[in-house]
Amino acid sequence: MKNLLRLVAVAVFVFSAPFGHGRDWFVRAGSAGDGTKEKPFKDPYQALEEASPGDTIHVAKGVYHGRLKTANWVVSIPNLTLFGGYNEDFTRRDPWRLPSELCFSSDFQGTHNGTLIEGGGNHDNFVLDGFLLDQKKRGKEGADPYASLVESGALYDPLVNLGSSGIQIRNCVILNGAKGGIALSGDGCRIENNIIMNIAGDPLITFRSHEGKTAVLKGNTFLFSWSDRGVESGSYGGNGVSFWSSTHEFEFIDNIFLGCDNDAIFAGAAEKLSLKGNIFWLNGSANVKVNVKGQFRGVGTGTGHG
Repeated sequence: MKNLLRLVAVAVFVFSAPFGHGRDWFVRAGSAGDGTKEKPFKDPYQALEEASPGDTIHVAKGVYHGRLKTANWVVSIPNLTLFGGYNEDFTRRDPWRLPSELCFSSDFQGTHNGTLIEGGGNHDNFVLDGFLLDQKKRGKEGADPYASLVESGALYDPLVNLGSSGIQIRNCVILNGAKGGIALSGDGCRIENNIIMNIAGDPLITFRSHEGKTAVLKGNTFLFSWSDRGVESGSYGGNGVSFWSSTHEFEFIDNIFLGCDNDAIFAGAAEKLSLKGNIFWLNGSANVKVNVKGQFRGVGTGTGHG
C-alpha cells in the first residue's frame, strides 16, 4: 500500500509540474563566441538561428545591426523569449539604463522593407522585453530635420511585424518609424510598459486581425504619430492604436496618448473595448473613435482621461 501511495504521489508531481525551461543563449556586442554565458554570440541573429522552442536569449547592452548589417531579426519558433538590457557579464539587468539597441546601419547599401523584428512561421508566445528599436538610419532618408520619416511604399513596413498569438512586448523603446511602429495579428497579445514614438504613415500600433483572447495594452506611452494626409482624408495614418478587422476584446489600462495627428485610439471594429486610467493630450481628431452601426463617432478631442 505504501508503495502504491508513493507511486501516486510521484505521478501527481510529474504531471502537475510545469514544463522545464529551455536553453539559455547569450549575446554581447563585439564577442565572437558560441552563445554561452562565458563566450557569447556577437549578434542576436546567431542565437535566433540556433534556438529551439522554449529557449531564452539574453542580450547585453550595445548596438546590433544583424547579419551583414541588414537589421532584420526573424523569429520563427514558438515560446521564445528575447531579453535585452544586461550588463556585460549578465549579472545585472536594467533595460532603461543598459539599452540593447537593434538599429539600421547608415552604411548599408541594400534594399530593406524597414522591419526590424519579423515573425516567420509559428512564433506563438514570443516575448520581446527590454530593447530599443530605431528605424532612423534605414538607408532611404529625407531631408533634415525629418530624415527618419520617409515612406518606402511597402504595404506593411512597421518596425515590428508579428503574426502569431500570445505575443508580449514589454519594456521597449520603439521609435522613428517611416511606416508604422508595431503590426500584430493573433489573439492574446500583451503590450506593456513601452515607449512608442515618432512614427509616420501607419499607426504606432496596428492590429490587423484579432480573434479569441483579450488583447491588453497597459502602462505604455504613445507619443507623436504623424500623418501628411489629414483627418479629412479618412486615413488611419497618424493614429495611436488602430484595429479594423479585430472583432474581440481590447483593454487599455493606464496608457498615455500624446500628440497623435488623428485619433489616439481608432476602433474600426471591436466586440468589447475597455478603457481605464488612460490619459489623452493634444490629439488631433479624437481621443477614441468607434464604429457605431456603421458610423464612426469620436469621443473627446485634445485632452481627457478614460
